[in-house]
Amino acid sequence: ARDDYWRGEVNIKTIRATYLGDPAAITDTFKADGMQMAMIRNPQYVDEFLGAEQPGFLNMVPMGNVAIINTGEGRAGADVRVRKALQLAIDPQVVVDRVYGGSGYASSELFPEISSWHSGVEALGYDPEEAKKLVEEAKADGFDGKITYTQLSTPDSREQAMALKAMWDAAGFETELDILRNPQELGPRVFIERDYEVSTWGLSWREAEPWARAAATMHSSGNTLGMATSPEMDALIEELQGAETKDESKEILGRIQELWNEEVPAIMLGPAPDFVMWAPELRGVKSHINAMVVLDEAWIEQG
Repeated sequence: ARDDYWRGEVNIKTIRATYLGDPAAITDTFKADGMQMAMIRNPQYVDEFLGAEQPGFLNMVPMGNVAIINTGEGRAGADVRVRKALQLAIDPQVVVDRVYGGSGYASSELFPEISSWHSGVEALGYDPEEAKKLVEEAKADGFDGKITYTQLSTPDSREQAMALKAMWDAAGFETELDILRNPQELGPRVFIERDYEVSTWGLSWREAEPWARAAATMHSSGNTLGMATSPEMDALIEELQGAETKDESKEILGRIQELWNEEVPAIMLGPAPDFVMWAPELRGVKSHINAMVVLDEAWIEQG
């Protein structure tokens, strides 16, 4: 803690951050009092702690679980029929059931009903027969049917990859899995090199204010990661920035959903939970946006 902090002396002098990649290791360490605060994203563990009335703060992050599609030259995703087929072939509920045992929330909408930004405009939804038709049309024009899905090697990621592969293959794709060891490999591959076809990711248009992330991920002046964008999408995002009321924003987000259904920049699987939890003796924690917490007035109760 800084001696010259403008609000005076703080209660907690030192904070130590530890990265544990396995959600089971995080929860086991927290339960064993090995840490006083943790963040988890696995819906099964989130449900467990919420059921136990664990002190914490939950963010349901729209577009938190997605598979982004590279539309670069020579990529299968450059064909909008392929992108639509990839989404139509997927039943998000099957993914949630297989990966998380039914915990969590499955949806192909940008902002599902649990979101305060829900517009009522429907997403493409699950239509495996239409997906097969689009794959056949693309193959007739030279598409070889092959796609590569890049994901991490964690147990959750492997289960999700297998669920997606099964549904894509059933629609006529030939899916190869590209398994990376850790996020340190995934980030540069997608964010810098654009060396992927379809990849696990999170676009995370935050519930508190969706415009900022929309501009960062889908406006052509942002970092679109190779996803499909267009002047029409740019115009809608700019209009969203200027919206004066929440109802006006929701109406614009409805039109973004309509355009998303046409362009399919990424495959929607559902919102993702960010649950920051803390031990009962840690008091005065203030929750914030983006899974952040403010600890300037926090203290640890003794005894």
